[in-house]
Amino acid sequence: MSAVPQDKFLAETVATRLFGPLTVSPDETVVFPRGLPGFDQSRRFVLLPASQGGLYWLQCLDTPELAFMLVETVRVSENAWAQTPGALAIVTLPSGDQPATANLRAPVLIDLVAGLGRQAIMADSDYGTAHPFDLSSLLGDSAK
Repeated sequence: MSAVPQDKFLAETVATRLFGPLTVSPDETVVFPRGLPGFDQSRRFVLLPASQGGLYWLQCLDTPELAFMLVETVRVSENAWAQTPGALAIVTLPSGDQPATANLRAPVLIDLVAGLGRQAIMADSDYGTAHPFDLSSLLGDSAK
């Protein structure tokens, strides 16, 4: 039996593009064993609150320039994955006069206790990959 390396339990500092240096402890790390579609090699993330309105950043620790904005699915459509508490959707930020959109067809599911996440692609879902929503209503005072 080999000894566990001492640094296995230490926090790690990652130089991110959006947040600058970010120190993350192992218990804050969320592992996506299969990565996310299109980002198979990016498996370790941290979930950061972006507002009190159900918005989050999913910051990659393996690829520090990679971060996704997520929104609670029920904030976009009250029935979207309502039976799956904590279901999140990847947000596409608005361009010009277009609204932000959320991918409700492939919710991101994160178990913070286990430190595991996955994106569930529901090909037969009634929800689309670009469901428009009012992002500014979820930003609260931080957008003003």
